[in-house]
Amino acid sequence: QRNGMIARTTPMAFVGSVRYLPSASIDSTLVLVALSMPNRSLTFTGGSDRQEASYVVITEARRGGEVVQRREARETVRVASFRETTRGDESVIFQQFMTLSPGDYELAVIVRDAGSARSGAYELASSVPRLTPSSVATPVVAYEATPRVSADSLPQLITNPRATIVFGRDTVVPVYVEQAVPADSAPAATLSVLSNEGSVLWSDTIA
Repeated sequence: QRNGMIARTTPMAFVGSVRYLPSASIDSTLVLVALSMPNRSLTFTGGSDRQEASYVVITEARRGGEVVQRREARETVRVASFRETTRGDESVIFQQFMTLSPGDYELAVIVRDAGSARSGAYELASSVPRLTPSSVATPVVAYEATPRVSADSLPQLITNPRATIVFGRDTVVPVYVEQAVPADSAPAATLSVLSNEGSVLWSDTIA
């Protein structure tokens, strides 16, 4: 929470983030709400060779106490063994796109385990930016990402809600960055990784 992330521990554990990407109009912005949770947060049922659990995520954008937009999704998780149900790592990923006008909102996220009475809720203040053609969108750490050619479609990516990597295991860290540019231009981007003290650890320029 101190890092500005969505985070709950009990009774329903989940961690998440909010990122902003361009839409087809500068009068609206794509808001990506991403959550991760361990398998053990959910109630699984089934035989030894097939375990299944369901959960519900409700995402609301509120302004002045009024609900401006509401999304509700029911998802199912299936694993092949009982052992998988006890995993405590980031094993379940949920992501939801909302299209909002630029401005200040209260974002509310509610997660419910469909197999029990457990649920968790979190609210955070969110200032949705106006992304003009000269704006660079919020970088999104992802597991997979395919660049889109038009803001008319949704980004094709699987986000990493915690934006974490494992030392010794992860050798590549995909970071998805967007900027709307004229079709006949050839822009370049300079990417840098900084330490907590602000020192440049790595830098490169790409087309």
